[in-house]
Amino acid sequence: MQKTILSIIAFLQFSYLTAATDCIGVCVDLKESFFNEQSEARYSYKHYELREIKNTSHVNSKWNNSTIKDLKINDSSIQESSFSSVKVGNAVVNNSIFTENKLSYSSYSFASFKNVNLEESEFNNTKFGKASFVNVDATETNFNSTVIPRAIISHSIFVDTEFKYANLILSDIRATDFSESEMNNTVFLSSLFTDVTFEDVKLSSADFSLSTFNNVVFDESEIKYGSFTMSKISNSSYIDVEMNNVDFSMSEINNVDFSESDLTSANFAFSILKNVDFTDSKLEYADFSGATFINVKIDGAKYTNISDDGSSGSPF
Repeated sequence: MQKTILSIIAFLQFSYLTAATDCIGVCVDLKESFFNEQSEARYSYKHYELREIKNTSHVNSKWNNSTIKDLKINDSSIQESSFSSVKVGNAVVNNSIFTENKLSYSSYSFASFKNVNLEESEFNNTKFGKASFVNVDATETNFNSTVIPRAIISHSIFVDTEFKYANLILSDIRATDFSESEMNNTVFLSSLFTDVTFEDVKLSSADFSLSTFNNVVFDESEIKYGSFTMSKISNSSYIDVEMNNVDFSMSEINNVDFSESDLTSANFAFSILKNVDFTDSKLEYADFSGATFINVKIDGAKYTNISDDGSSGSPF
């Protein structure tokens, strides 16, 4: 009997941990009533060693141009407020509603957001020394020209966001949905992507060079003039994607579906392509010079004027 009870407890604990791990977006019930409620409070042009907000609601409050060494926000709601041009040392925001806020032209040495609703907020031209977004809902949030090197983004929703001209080099991005977003000219150099969705996303001239991808979806996106140079891409799909002039040179591409995509003038020079599907794709003027082909499908593909000089196992 005791063994049975222990087995049931172990099963329930395992199920809970699995569910928590699989959850994407805010995974706790955020508070809706608060001990302290503030409206139109003013904290601008001030200096704080520590600013702690807990079990508090703020609507239309302002912290503009303030300096905050340590900012801690827990179990609170801050909406339609402004943190523009603030300078923050360490910011930790947990289990909170943080929607429709203006946080542009600010700087954070470090910021952590966990179980936070960031919908419709603005982080344009903001700089982070390092930042993490875990179980965050950032739907319709703007990060244009934001600098977030070494970002950790996990189990989050960034649907319909604007992330144009941003810098996310050396980032680790996992189990996150960026569908229907605009991310043109953003730099993801040397980043890691695992279980990420970029479906119907504008990524023209985005730079993914030297990155690693596993189980990533780019279907129906626009990645013209983008770069995946010297990247490792596996178990991923680029179905019906506009990718003319994209650079995949010197990359390792394994178990990837490019079917129905426009790869006109794409560059695959010196890449290794294994278990790759180009069915019904457009490959005119594509460069496969020096590439290695292993089990590559080209059924129905258009491939006039391609170059495969010095390649191995070419199906063309």
